[in-house]
Amino acid sequence: MHRLFLIILIGYLIGIIWGLYIKSITPIFIIIAIIILLIYKFKKHFKFINYIKILKIIIKKEIIIIFIVSIIFSGINIKLQNSKYDNLYKDNQKIELIATIISDKNEKEYKTVYKIRVDKINNKKNYSQYTGTYLLLNIKNTEKIKDLKYGMQIKVLGEYIKPDEARNEHGFNYRNYLKSIKVFGNLSCEKIEIIKENNINQILIYCNNIKNIIKNNIKEILSQEEGDLLLGILTGETNQINEEIVNYFKISNLYHLLSVSGMHVSYIILAIEILLKKLSFNKKIISIVTIFSLIFFIEIIGYSPSATRAIIMGIISLIAFLLNRKLDIINSICISMFIILLYNPFNVYNVGLWLSYGGTIGILSFFEIINKKLSLKEEKHKYEMMIYKKQNIQNLILKIKNSIMQMSCVAISAQIIILPIMILNFNTISLTFLISNLLAGYLIGIVIIVGFIFCIISVFSIKFTNIIIIPFKILINLLIFISKISSKLPLSRIYVTTPNIVIIIIYYIFLFLIFLKNYLEKKQQLSYLQKKVLNILNNYKKKFKENIKQFFSFLIIVIIINYLYLIIPKQLKINFIDVGQGDCTLIITPQNKKILIDSGGNTASDYFDIGEQILMPYLLNKGIKTIDYIMISHFDADHCNGFISILENLNVKKVIIGKQCNISQEYTNIMKIIKEKNIPVIVVKKGDKIHIDSYVYLDILYPKEKLEFDNLNENSIVAKLKYYNFSMLFTGDLGIDGENTILKEYTKGELKANILKLGHHGSKGSSSLEFLNEIKPKLVLIGVGKNNKFGHPNNEVLNRLKDIR
Repeated sequence: MHRLFLIILIGYLIGIIWGLYIKSITPIFIIIAIIILLIYKFKKHFKFINYIKILKIIIKKEIIIIFIVSIIFSGINIKLQNSKYDNLYKDNQKIELIATIISDKNEKEYKTVYKIRVDKINNKKNYSQYTGTYLLLNIKNTEKIKDLKYGMQIKVLGEYIKPDEARNEHGFNYRNYLKSIKVFGNLSCEKIEIIKENNINQILIYCNNIKNIIKNNIKEILSQEEGDLLLGILTGETNQINEEIVNYFKISNLYHLLSVSGMHVSYIILAIEILLKKLSFNKKIISIVTIFSLIFFIEIIGYSPSATRAIIMGIISLIAFLLNRKLDIINSICISMFIILLYNPFNVYNVGLWLSYGGTIGILSFFEIINKKLSLKEEKHKYEMMIYKKQNIQNLILKIKNSIMQMSCVAISAQIIILPIMILNFNTISLTFLISNLLAGYLIGIVIIVGFIFCIISVFSIKFTNIIIIPFKILINLLIFISKISSKLPLSRIYVTTPNIVIIIIYYIFLFLIFLKNYLEKKQQLSYLQKKVLNILNNYKKKFKENIKQFFSFLIIVIIINYLYLIIPKQLKINFIDVGQGDCTLIITPQNKKILIDSGGNTASDYFDIGEQILMPYLLNKGIKTIDYIMISHFDADHCNGFISILENLNVKKVIIGKQCNISQEYTNIMKIIKEKNIPVIVVKKGDKIHIDSYVYLDILYPKEKLEFDNLNENSIVAKLKYYNFSMLFTGDLGIDGENTILKEYTKGELKANILKLGHHGSKGSSSLEFLNEIKPKLVLIGVGKNNKFGHPNNEVLNRLKDIR
């Protein structure tokens, strides 16, 4: 059956969507029934379709049966998998299990992490269904435990930590991420005992040993920065690369170079072919050896979706040669994706999967179309070649020009498909991707080839690597330099708001129609149905050109209507954003003004930017690129550092701060950006009122003009948000001393508010009962980090909240 796997894959994907987002199968059959009824209802508009012929094809080839079985199997499978993830253990429950370590250690700042395979759960009755599943074992660096090795079987007692789902709207879902790598959660180690070593297949141990030899040799010869980058390029292992370099690659749109792709596979295939041909092996033997080499390679580097896709497609092409079959690239793509999703259906959450397939499909579908638009015409090319035949320099220039054009076509065609994926997941686009990819495109191939040679030689003898080490170091540092320079270019990273999913669907439909038209036009023989489809597409193209003015007029009207909708007064919206151990509140007024009060920004890791990785995605997903006011209650890191990314990348109109008792480093950093951006600053004191719009204003209750405390927390801005009869009180990190000062300044009832943002994260030294009784809030919000080291919120404070009269 021609392209059977395309039908299976479509059904399988529909089943996954049903299993994840739809509780019943009924809606799927309702949609199918509606489509059939619509076709029947408007069949006079589709007279060119021979329904009887199509029905015969469907019955004969059993497409419907295969399609429905794929949907049902996939949907039921993922529902069962989801249930399995939900029912392992409750959060913070003690468990004892026997497991095998299946990864090398991953050393972090405060802990060491291993991936373990569950062999037996001692206190779980029905443990058999969890045999072979994976957990992340976390061992605190303070624990004196002997280094564990790959393949060791251990007995471990620990606390099961259920992974968090998205803590903010459209936020990062850690649980789904772990599902995509088949991990059920984290196990915080309390006691561990080694049972035996090498409790795993010897081939896997051998592959892991080779990987470690290569890693150690790279570390010995290259600097840490160079070595970690090389490993990222050759194996896709990026967790050890310096965060600054990773950001260079991300911003310059070169991050795809840090994953295994078809380029790696093609070089491996080519190298083995050249080597074995020299040794006089026939082509079929070469193909068989290459297949096993690719399997060996992926076992060493790991089964990331992009690497798995490239390896499977490479193996399929080799099998097609062995069977004397013509390679069908569409079937090859479908088979590889089906295998990846069959192994783990939760790979649909893996952005790398969609970027890898999107780039591949883009190149296959649009390279030829773009090449026709951008490249030299064939006749012109031949003519120029004749002129320059005896002029070597001009001929070389022409070849370079064509090579650059070809590489540009590859980059653009891949970008066409992955652009919406990038916007949906990262809210960024790059207008300089072509420059960075052209600069790095020629270099990366050399780095990969020399890198493979370096690794192979180093396994046998590290001394021989000295021959290539100096030019190799130059190549790697040049690649770092290109990524750094490209990331500094204007428009290298433009933040955009998340588009409506309908727009994304229309975009891909439009691309499909362009591809379909091009495909039918170049096909030599067309069926009756294909001719009719091509005529319809040509007619619509002609009509679009004739009515382009009307189209743009309609587009302008839609934009105006959307703008009018935005300025129509609505309800006040208050969003309390989870930024971990910190405070952050987004207020959207009835007239669509946006106020951001505090931002969070203090984490255990120097590499995690609250502003860039939590606040920016949150705001962009809500369609917000302009903030009318940001108010910084005080300049502690956990209240203001998140503003750095906001100030640098979004349009901030005004900044509200209080008078400073002392100048902190955070104050200096933020005020420098404010000055560079020329943003007006409002310094507020008791009695000031900031009118946000016709309905909403901020009443500043504290601090007084003359500061009474030499302390950032006690001088926090205390502001009451007023909207008709509704009010919300923001208290920053105000402590009991500051509260007592406020109690003396205001009469009974003046502090009363519907909602209170509790001071200082619910610490013991804030929120006195007298202060709480004056406010009498109906709802209290506390900004704390999960399992924070400060023990916030304090139990005494929680008891005070219960005692409010």
